[in-house]
Amino acid sequence: MDFEIELRRTAPDYVVYVPRSADGSTKDTGNEHFLVFESPDGSLMAVWTQSTFEGEPDQRIVFSRSEDGGRHWRPPALIAGPHPKTGKGMASWGFPLVSRSGRIYVIYSRHIGVHDLWPHPTGLMAGIYSDDLGRTWAPEQIIPMPRSKWDNPDPAMPANWIVWQKPLRLSQGKYFAGFTRWVSPRVRPPAPMPIWWAAASTVEFLRFENVDD
Repeated sequence: MDFEIELRRTAPDYVVYVPRSADGSTKDTGNEHFLVFESPDGSLMAVWTQSTFEGEPDQRIVFSRSEDGGRHWRPPALIAGPHPKTGKGMASWGFPLVSRSGRIYVIYSRHIGVHDLWPHPTGLMAGIYSDDLGRTWAPEQIIPMPRSKWDNPDPAMPANWIVWQKPLRLSQGKYFAGFTRWVSPRVRPPAPMPIWWAAASTVEFLRFENVDD
């Protein structure tokens, strides 16, 4: 498939990134969970999960920026992903938070080498931040995530979760985010149909109260 031909056929108003191959040879065919947000200086920024193909272990978080309203975008920069030497520890499903001071946070799921339901949603909540509009990023930190009765009883096993959309800033200045938490197979047997949308899940919310602090 020629991606450029497809782009001309569908006539999109804006193009952020075009994969360099269709067969996965350039390891950038999977591009999903794409979120665009306004940066402190008024430009547009985007984060998404990139990989060879959906579900592959090289999932990583990339970041891009547009200074002309989305017409042109900088090449995506890797900001979180598998360890460069071991190839382990994929990072997936990043979402942004912007503080009033201009600090940009990106929160995501960090895989630690074990999985409960499926590999790519089982992970710790990790985060990084930038104080210079995404040019450089602070070292990763793990954010404590409250356990649920739907998680694996083993405390060493992370939850199965994804925040799908951008969090909303409430009137009090706090951020509010909905997320999906899948039920651990140790809590409830898997669905008879071996397909992801048949797996039991819950809808929950996260509230970030001190982003502006």
